[in-house]
Order: sequence, then structure tokens, then C-alpha cells
Amino acid sequence: MSYSSLVVFFLSCIFISLCLITTAQICDNNKGNFTANSTFSKNRNLILSSLASNATANGGFYTGTIGQDSDMVYALALCRGDLSSKKCFDCINSPSQEIMKNCPNQKEAVHWPAEDPRCIVRCSNRSIFGIMEASPGWNVWNLADITTNVDEFDQAFNSLIDSLLVRAAWGGSSRLKSATGEKNFMEYQNIYALLQCTPQGRSQEFGSGEQTLFLILLHIPVMQVINRILIFILLLIQLSH
Repeated sequence: MSYSSLVVFFLSCIFISLCLITTAQICDNNKGNFTANSTFSKNRNLILSSLASNATANGGFYTGTIGQDSDMVYALALCRGDLSSKKCFDCINSPSQEIMKNCPNQKEAVHWPAEDPRCIVRCSNRSIFGIMEASPGWNVWNLADITTNVDEFDQAFNSLIDSLLVRAAWGGSSRLKSATGEKNFMEYQNIYALLQCTPQGRSQEFGSGEQTLFLILLHIPVMQVINRILIFILLLIQLSH
């Protein structure tokens, strides 16, 4: 299955009203738990507390570990490519604090601001770098209807995403591998997209379809520019070595 097809697949899986959701947070109860005040707990708090500073100091993307053996914590933070350092810091700091508060004993968690998806924070007791994972995913839509032009939409969508994958992967010297674009599929109707990969991956594999973490923002104007559908897709897909 191509990754543009994978995106469409995820788009059809879970639909949540945007107006009801302000954050998307997953505290994974299936990946193990820890006790309060344990060494793992202290390590997690330490790495999450410094995640915003480390990410902004490294251009908006950071991966790190702390601890040893069963007490080791892995963490990842990524800001959207168009954010200033201050906005990146604020965006990462908030989810980091939320994970510590709302995932009190889960070893693995992921958090991002759903209403304004500008960054993502993830932590785990296992390596989350250099592996492929097609979840977690979270999607929202509104009730605007494009079912009468499904073929045109799918063709334009796949073409746009495929081109952005290449541009993001081979995006020159940019620290954050992001790309934006638009594609017309009907009169007065365009798809606007933002796609971003984690900088840790290899461009050759991004370009061939084995992308890592990416965010896609789609705005589809319907008849008028001011009348838009908002579709947000966030997929956590890490590079498979």
C-alpha cells in the first residue's frame, strides 16, 4: 500500500468533530506502567521538563534518552516548520506538562494540540527512533460534502501528497523537512496541504515512500475562499531501517 493510500485509509477510519476537541492525547495503557516516585518516573519528568528547551535549541526537532536499562526514557519533539522559536517552545512545553499531569503512570504517551496542530511530543520506555509505526492516528472533519467528486478529489489528493513527500524529503538545507502546496480538483475548489517529516530519516527512503513522522493539514475551499472544510491528519510513522 502506498503512503498516500495509507493517508486516505486513515482519513476514513476515525472522524471527530473539531469543535469538540482541543488536544489529542494518548496515554497508552498497553505499553506498560510505572509507579510514582520511581526512577523511571523521575527520568520521564526530567526529560519532558527539558524537551521544549532542547527542541528549540536544535531548530525545532529533538530526540533524546535518559536513564539506563529498564529505567531509560525515550522522548521526541517536533515543531511545525513555520513556527518561531518562541512559539515552538510554548507549543512543546504545554504537551510535555500535560503528559506528566494526565498520563501519571503510563510509560508511553503522545500529545499534540489538536485545534492548532503545531507540534508533537512523544515519550516511551522503548526506542521510538528508526522504526515504522502507523499509529497512533487522529483525524477530524466537518460535514461538508465532496462525495460527488470523489475520483477527482482522490486523484488530486494523491498527486499533491506524492509531490510534497519528495519536496519535504529533499528539501535542501532546511532543518525541518516540511513542504506546502495546493492542488485544484474542481472549479473554485483546491486542496491546500502541509506535510512534514522528522529530520532523523534518510531522504532516499522518504522519497521512495518509507517516510517518518508527518503532519498533513488540508484546507479545501468550497465555492468561496472563506468557506472551507478543515481536515487534519496526524500520523506517527517512523522510519524502518
